Amino acid sequence: MRTGQPEVAHASLLEAMDGEVAAMNHPAKGPLKMN
Repeated sequence: MRTGQPEVAHASLLEAMDGEVAAMNHPAKGPLKMN
């Protein structure tokens, strides 16, 4: 995480969280992608 760009780090964090949620809600790879 870069200390000079909090909004960029936050945006990528939200994107990663959205990816996690999408993976968990996916019927095929939901239980497999818990980490």
